[in-house]
Amino acid sequence: MAKIKVLGDLKFEFDVKYGLKEDLIIETTKINYNGSEIVIGKGEIEKIDRKSLSFVGDRIEYFLKKNKNIVVDLDSEVFREMYNKKISPVYEIIHLTYVFKSEERNKIIDIPHRREKINEVKKVKHLREIAENKTFILGKKGMELYLDILKEYEELKNREDICFIS
Repeated sequence: MAKIKVLGDLKFEFDVKYGLKEDLIIETTKINYNGSEIVIGKGEIEKIDRKSLSFVGDRIEYFLKKNKNIVVDLDSEVFREMYNKKISPVYEIIHLTYVFKSEERNKIIDIPHRREKINEVKKVKHLREIAENKTFILGKKGMELYLDILKEYEELKNREDICFIS
């Protein structure tokens, strides 16, 4: 049975019976903002399949919600304020959620209607930054979003018309 070990500013661990073959370590950092705390995780959660990630995310949120100051809801006002003030890495992560939502809307909207323009250079820069640093907002939605970011990054990394300069 594998364990999820959360280390750093938060410390706890729990067992995962299915979907994980080896132990997973997630390093955490708290970001304080106006009396609220956001927890940023760093680790290789791409090893977990989506179904198991849902369980792991719910379990982590259970531990996070014990502290009333920690915010896990990505749609909360705290995240919007941090995005507006460009606090990294929250800014990059929330920007990508907006990009994904607007891309989804652009697929649905008819051609005669105005589509939202997406800054591709900014999108690629933020995708790369988040994917290569393996940072995510600790919680179910944040971890699922990270997997979406990683998937998008892998697709863009293999395209010939996009150049990633190291």
